[in-house]
Amino acid sequence: MEGIARVNNRIALITGAGMLGAHTARRLLDAGWEVVLVDRTLHRTYLADVVGHSSRLTLIEGDLLSESVWATLPEPEVVIHTAALIAARAQSDPLAALDINVRATFRLALWAAGVGARRFIAVSTWGVHDMDARGPFDEDSAIVSQHLTYYGATKMAMEELLGAVEAATDLEVVIVRPSVMYGYGPHLGGALGSQAIETIVIEALGGRDVVIPRNLLSQTELLYVDDAAAALAAAASVQLAASFERFILGSQQTTTADELAETLRKLFPEVSVRVDDSSQGMSPPGRDEPIDATRAVQALGIEVPRSRENGLAAFVDVLRSSSAAPQVASH
Repeated sequence: MEGIARVNNRIALITGAGMLGAHTARRLLDAGWEVVLVDRTLHRTYLADVVGHSSRLTLIEGDLLSESVWATLPEPEVVIHTAALIAARAQSDPLAALDINVRATFRLALWAAGVGARRFIAVSTWGVHDMDARGPFDEDSAIVSQHLTYYGATKMAMEELLGAVEAATDLEVVIVRPSVMYGYGPHLGGALGSQAIETIVIEALGGRDVVIPRNLLSQTELLYVDDAAAALAAAASVQLAASFERFILGSQQTTTADELAETLRKLFPEVSVRVDDSSQGMSPPGRDEPIDATRAVQALGIEVPRSRENGLAAFVDVLRSSSAAPQVASH
């Protein structure tokens, strides 16, 4: 796969066995890594569907906030930290968001440095940036002056602490800031947008009329999960210019609810798709200028992330072929 040199006898520890963790594990296994997936709840049928079965895959069910889990972890070369509490779940339980997004991450990084891991790769969010900033949107774009959500605030705190760990130890740190991800997954961390998109696609696959809430996408940037996984997997092995790196990643294409509806109409011409203007509630971060992912693509050696059209088409193909995906009614 692009961006990854085939390796032997290397161990990657991935925290979070949800959508992004599972897809990253599959890519690393394909590249020859030993992979350990740890999560407080393992959805084994889902993992078998996405990751498959391999003698080089180890599953550990445990909570990083519990003392008992630490003795079960191997000494990895690379840690890829995808576990998080996000969006509405983080907003409704800020203390849990602090524990999971900051305290557990900080302890995991200190542990990784202590056992001699080479690199720590953490998933943050493009939401740490000021969405109202003008001009090209890349790693150097302004950080928001005041975080309005607990999720964004905890991710920024996580990034700062990881920078301090890198400065105080020999651990290399890579932070990836993806835009709004979607794809086949259990959506355990609170990814409401991704879950809603999956539900909409499943409705269309079943031949049922689709209604897209207007607030699902203000004007945001989507990122297919496998493209995010490609970046994390590549970051495990590529040579980087510095020992502390930040990358922002998106499809480089903004999407509104109307544009999502139009794309779905092309994929499912027999299905009625409309946008509901009466919907209310939380919306993902929005911006009318796309991300410039040039630095991430070049530094990590990955392919340019899929467009909305290509990403959704790939997602539809995955759902059609996945044995454990939600049942799609015939029509």
